[in-house]
Amino acid sequence: MLTIRDLHVCYGPIAALRGVNLLVREGEVVALIGANGAGKTTLLKTISGLLNPKKGAIEFLEQSITRRPTHALVGKGLIHVPEGRAILREMTVLENLLMGAYARKDRKMVKADLERVLSIFPRLKERENQSGGTLSGGEQQMLAIGRALMGKPRLLLLDEPSLGLAPIIVRDIFNIIRDLREQGITILLVEQNATQALKVADRGYILELGVPVLEAKAAELLNNEAVVKAYLGSKEAS
Repeated sequence: MLTIRDLHVCYGPIAALRGVNLLVREGEVVALIGANGAGKTTLLKTISGLLNPKKGAIEFLEQSITRRPTHALVGKGLIHVPEGRAILREMTVLENLLMGAYARKDRKMVKADLERVLSIFPRLKERENQSGGTLSGGEQQMLAIGRALMGKPRLLLLDEPSLGLAPIIVRDIFNIIRDLREQGITILLVEQNATQALKVADRGYILELGVPVLEAKAAELLNNEAVVKAYLGSKEAS
């Protein structure tokens, strides 16, 4: 579904990504793990068209999307839920969700999909007439994911969905990711909670200073002593 070859991205003279190669197959959840500053968010922004690469190729559904604008990619089903949620704070929950469907042409199906999203997130159903800015952090994250689902994603880019949330809400978010995987949505996941990310993922990539240093099945990464020590903490803590 997604193929990245020799991707280089710079911020001025500073190289943020250097020779990234990555593959995401249809139906997979792939976790992207690395320390702060490793280039994980930069990679997602480049895939979704928010940043242009200096060099390299990105293919989605076997078509080049290198340097394609974000709105064109949304129409193809590649949808990015950014770090920080980026909800429309002055608009209601319902209005935020409907904004997620703005690029769709199958307007008759939007209402049915709205009901499905509200069934996945019953808290949003209870608060559909509240403005987005009045929601809790966890509810805002649910709204950001729900808005993305209204775009009928083929590939969902999730950037730090558990950031800043209470443990009980983090559990809910990861349960939602599991449910989305069972529904057949392909996900590329960047997540600070590396242990939880690898528990829901099929495969994972380790990124260090803009360079991928290891790729393996998620279960193998969870049992790799070097990975545990560097990124996951002790097994007892996880």
